Amino acid sequence: MASCRSCDAEVLFVPSAKTGTPMILDAVPDDAGNVLVRGGFAVVVSRAVQPLPGEQRWMPHPATCPSAAAWKGRRRA
Repeated sequence: MASCRSCDAEVLFVPSAKTGTPMILDAVPDDAGNVLVRGGFAVVVSRAVQPLPGEQRWMPHPATCPSAAAWKGRRRA
């Protein structure tokens, strides 16, 4: 488990199913989230998609981080 460099909240880094780049997710599952982890990959889904038995929804950390605006639009060199 890792922590956010801005707010020190615990986060998970899970590779995106679409791009393979890590998605930052809150470490605690959230029924309001729009991400499912399937086969070790983060899959963004609509609220209409129901999780499979045993699956949980996760919230992308930038949606809950109080310092997210400071990171928005920032690119890695």
